[in-house]
Parts: sequence; C-alpha cells; structure tokens
Amino acid sequence: MFVAGGSTDVTTYFAMRLTADGAAATGLTITDFDLQYVRSGVAPVAKVDATALAATDSDHADNKAIEIDATDQPGLYRVDWPDAAFVADVREVILSVKVATAFTEHLRVEIDAPVSGFTIGPLVASVTPANLVGSPAELQGFQLAAQDYVLTVLDADDDPVDLSGKTLQFHVETLSDKSDTQFTVAAGSIVVSGGSNQIATISVTAVNTAIAADTYRWRLIDIAADDVLVFGNYVLLASTDGS
Repeated sequence: MFVAGGSTDVTTYFAMRLTADGAAATGLTITDFDLQYVRSGVAPVAKVDATALAATDSDHADNKAIEIDATDQPGLYRVDWPDAAFVADVREVILSVKVATAFTEHLRVEIDAPVSGFTIGPLVASVTPANLVGSPAELQGFQLAAQDYVLTVLDADDDPVDLSGKTLQFHVETLSDKSDTQFTVAAGSIVVSGGSNQIATISVTAVNTAIAADTYRWRLIDIAADDVLVFGNYVLLASTDGS
C-alpha cells in the first residue's frame, strides 16, 4: 500500500480471523482492538484502545474502527489512523491491529513523497526536442489528487530560460503514442515566476489525475511556437489516501 507523505485522514481496512479456527472474525467488540504503529527506524508509538465509529461511512476519526458487514464482508473492519503515522520523513510505517480472540494483523504502508519539482537543465541543444539528459526527469503523482509541479528551466549554459513570452501547456500522454493525450494543463493553470521568469508552476487537478495508475510521458510545450521545451516520464500511483 502506498500513501503520499503528509497525507491526512487515512483510512484502512483489515480482514480479521479467529485464532480458534481461522474463520472470519465477525462481531468483534471494537473497544477490544489495540491499535499501534511503528515508523521506519523510530520507536513504536504507544498502543491505543480503539473506539467505535457510528457508521461505516462516518467521517474520519483518529483511532476509531467499525465492522463493515458481517454477512456479506465477514471479518472486514475499517480502521482510521492519526496523521502522525504518515509524516513524510520516513520510508514506511507498519500499522498493527490486535484483538485477543483474533490473529494480530499488520499492514505495511510505503510513504511516498512524490517528485514534484526539479531543475530542468542544462538543456542539450543537440537533442530534439531539447530535454534533460539523465536523472531526474520523472514527475510523480497520485490518482484523484491535486498536485503542483515546480520546474526550473535552464539553457545549455546553465542560464535561466525566460518563459514569460511563451504560451505554455503541460501534456500527459501514453508512452507509446504522444497523440493519445490523457490530460492537458492549459496556460491559465501554469504560473511563471522567478527573477528571470525561469520557473513554471503547473497545477494539476484531481480531475486531471482521474486516469489509470501507470507510467506516462509528460511534455511542457510552447504552443505558440509549436515547440516542446522539456519532457520526461510521469508516474501516476494508485491513490490510497482518500483524496
């Protein structure tokens, strides 16, 4: 499971089984649940006794849980976790649910800090279209989540490229067919800044990222000049943070 670092109101689901016979554990008392998590290289937090949510679709509430459906989804329980478990300064967190009459269940969650900005350059004039040669040339995001990407563009001499006179668009396309555009961010959602107008902040919306989790190609285009300024891979990860 992946969660973006700094995510809030994270909800997970655990399948609980009885220690007696391995059967789905239905009808467990929520206040008997011990909840605990441990982040990479850090001491585990103190265990917390869960309390019950009012309904399966209740708003998120830290350290609360509820059985989903004892008939049609036997043994499945929703558990809500505090935001502190998902702060972005470690690689992963292990979430644990313990009940005396059921097997203890653990869920490993990778905390992924999406690559949202870097300096593009120096551009290499012999490459058509000019682009960053080497790493990093990859942007990352999550499905159904908004994200701002900040790109600083330099020329072959490491001098800033003035973007202010350009009509910019940000395209995300399938790797195999650049005509298969998945979404476009128009000039109105791209802000140029910096002392030399060399920084482009691209605002991608949750609507834009309502596409399949996959690796795509991104391109920053000056549409007035019909020129691709820079491009790279765009890795869209499956959203697990409720965004």
